Amino acid sequence: MRSQIDGDRLRDAEAIKQHYESNSGDPDQVLWAFLNALLLLEENANDAMAACAVMMREADRRDDRNRITSLMPSRMREQSEFYRLKANKLIARSYVGGDGPPEYALADEGKISVDVKSKEEAGPGLLKYFIWSSGKDNATPVKLREVNGAWVWDEWSSITTGVRK
Repeated sequence: MRSQIDGDRLRDAEAIKQHYESNSGDPDQVLWAFLNALLLLEENANDAMAACAVMMREADRRDDRNRITSLMPSRMREQSEFYRLKANKLIARSYVGGDGPPEYALADEGKISVDVKSKEEAGPGLLKYFIWSSGKDNATPVKLREVNGAWVWDEWSSITTGVRK
């Protein structure tokens, strides 16, 4: 069941937050919005992390009134997943339509696309996606969880494992 989720690139944390709040009941849109937020790491790491935190499990985030969303990832997430993503910004591009090594250039900087190999139920209120990266041979697994009607990111560390250079 391969599918593609496309949309106009959202370029700031507030736009990503608004998109999530309007579409939190649609797991495909939450998947797209989170990867869009990861792409924002190229331009503003703090705003990117604040946007991601809105879509993360409560246990994986912390309050931070100094951020545009009033949230940031937990220190553990910031020092693990986000540390790796900030060190190699090409990772995010590889998941949103970047064409491959060495630059992972987007065909259109104004649009992003997420290529989904498959999506399956992984338990009550839990969806497992396998998403393609142009920098990996196999699709990457990620999980979203439904919490009170809204979908949040449950497990996504496999995204941060790197891409071909």
